[in-house]
Amino acid sequence: MRYYIASANEYLVITGAGIDDLRICKKALVYPWQKISRISVMPFDFSLNLQAMTVEKLQFALPAVFTIGPDNELDALKKYALLLSGNADGTGQHKNEVNQPARRNHVQDIVKGIIEGETRVIVSSMTMEEIFKERQIFKAKVIENVQNELQQFGLRIYNANVKKLQDTPGSEYFAFLSRKAHEGALNQAKIDVAEARMRGEIGEAEKKGRTKQEISKIDAETAVLETKRKAEKAKADSELTSRQIELERDIRMAKIGAQRQTEMRDAELQKNVESKRAETELERLRATDVTKSKIAREAAQEKADAAFYT
Repeated sequence: MRYYIASANEYLVITGAGIDDLRICKKALVYPWQKISRISVMPFDFSLNLQAMTVEKLQFALPAVFTIGPDNELDALKKYALLLSGNADGTGQHKNEVNQPARRNHVQDIVKGIIEGETRVIVSSMTMEEIFKERQIFKAKVIENVQNELQQFGLRIYNANVKKLQDTPGSEYFAFLSRKAHEGALNQAKIDVAEARMRGEIGEAEKKGRTKQEISKIDAETAVLETKRKAEKAKADSELTSRQIELERDIRMAKIGAQRQTEMRDAELQKNVESKRAETELERLRATDVTKSKIAREAAQEKADAAFYT
């Protein structure tokens, strides 16, 4: 009796007394009447260069690389273990190698047969143009059909890379297609260059035309604005001149009015002075007359008094 533990990338397969069919596990206690082997679950790359024939009887080579390995589900692992059981080492000794070359070759032969058979079936129902133009659809069909067949052995496709289709010896189909595509691309490139040059020249001419139109439009608008500005300036100058004339006239009138007012005030003042002078003279004359009259009366009185007393 011995205890076994599988590594991270393998499983233990136990058969013998007390086990129906086989048992898949990561670790187990194995009795002497039981047998143990190890199976690796590491995927492996499978390369092939398949030659197939289309519905038009055209042959071509299909290089492809498939990454295939056991599925991690328990049922799939049992199927894979059964696939290997014909060559499994049942000694139960620890010296057993994981997936000996003979067992791996056995699996690869089965996988190769499935891939070649399913691919040829699909290719034989398609035209070369369909395969060439619908490569993704063709690849999906191949993967789907191959996977359906691999499931019965507990295998799955982890990755599939269908490379560029190639001519078989003696065939130049893809070479002609390549030259045709190259010539077509070259001619199309020349057409594209010519069209691009034409569009560039047209665009440049249109740009120059639009530039001239914009310049003419701007010149016309500038002329209109200049004329309008001159008219507005002339109007403003005229209004300024008229206003200056009015102001000068008003100033002259104001000066004349002020002068006349001054003259009138001077005349009035002169009149008042003359009036005062006349009044003063009149008062003086009156005072003189009164004095003379008073003196005369006093003299007459004195004379009368003298005559009375003599």
